[in-house]
Amino acid sequence: MLARINFAILHKLLQRKPYRILAVFAAIALVAVLGYVAVYASPDSETVSDTFDTEEKIASKSNTTVCGGQVKLAEETFTTITECNCNSLDGWYWFTTNGRSACWSKELADTVSWNKGAGSDSDNPGAYTCATDVTSLSDRMRAASSWEWYKIVSDVAGTTITSGHNGQSGASVISALAISDCIDGTRDICTGDGCLGGTVTDINISLAAWASATNNKTALPYCAGSGCNTTANSDYRAACELTLDNDLPLKCSASNIFYRNQKVCNDGDTNYTWAAAVLDTVNPRMLGYSSCSIVSYSGSNSTYVYNGFRAVVRP
Repeated sequence: MLARINFAILHKLLQRKPYRILAVFAAIALVAVLGYVAVYASPDSETVSDTFDTEEKIASKSNTTVCGGQVKLAEETFTTITECNCNSLDGWYWFTTNGRSACWSKELADTVSWNKGAGSDSDNPGAYTCATDVTSLSDRMRAASSWEWYKIVSDVAGTTITSGHNGQSGASVISALAISDCIDGTRDICTGDGCLGGTVTDINISLAAWASATNNKTALPYCAGSGCNTTANSDYRAACELTLDNDLPLKCSASNIFYRNQKVCNDGDTNYTWAAAVLDTVNPRMLGYSSCSIVSYSGSNSTYVYNGFRAVVRP
């Protein structure tokens, strides 16, 4: 723009009064600054929601997201959860359901039991020890979505978890409670038989408190006991009905939707998700399968192929 100034005109201006010369140069400087600001600011004009509002943008961003006008690499390490941090991780998405915001895992492991307690006992969370080698919350979350179970738990019901148990090969050894509980690096659920409560109501109160805890505590999808069929009592169903079948980022593609509980996008593998709630002292709750409304239950030690889980990390 400055290169286009007519120097003949400028020469005439120089022959006029000084204040006019100053006004001209001030105008030129202002235009130059505004042009620079516009060019500099344009790449930062997107927001987090803009980044994920079309499939084309999702594909173009791959491992990045826009956070407060700054591109944030997914590889960055963090210890606390924010909307930007959550959406920067592949396989994790930020949802606000019933006024509770959290980071949800998109990956769903198959053939995983609810716990590894004594027999089929939903009042016994089972024995497991959280791994300590990986200390960053972000790295443990990446491990969860990559099925690197040994980075999350080191022992489940007496079995030492190694890299050889990664993926589906370790699904029958790990448990949904163990993995979901240990992503934050600490065991937050009690230990021992009967520790969750003496009655079904007490068990569900304990599980609801764990599933809705803040400060990076992790959990299975929140579900308030027998009220799992209402959005007010089920964060999972609230997330489902928030997006239905034509919204992003829950939508994986035109034919594969998050609420159908597919293990990964486009795999066609439909599953139930274990919930943080039980039907009785033997059977925990399961959510979804093919819609938001389907709620079922099964033995806590069951490892049927359609039993899976998603983890929820709350800020």
